[in-house]
Amino acid sequence: MLSGHTYGGQIVIPVLGYAPFVPIKDRRFTEGLRLWRGRHVHVTRVVGNILGVRLNCRPEVSLLTLAPGAAGA
Repeated sequence: MLSGHTYGGQIVIPVLGYAPFVPIKDRRFTEGLRLWRGRHVHVTRVVGNILGVRLNCRPEVSLLTLAPGAAGA
């Protein structure tokens, strides 16, 4: 599944890697490619910001190449 975006939380506290403003409950899905119920989910940080602020959370543009796979995979 190609999912929406979370902006990565916009602000990530150094050393802890904690993003206090992530708009989702399950923080595993803040960014990147994750496995969920046997399916791959990709969530991006995109390039936007809030009031021009991003701290320790680099913007990204994801380029994905989709290829046909085996049925049920």
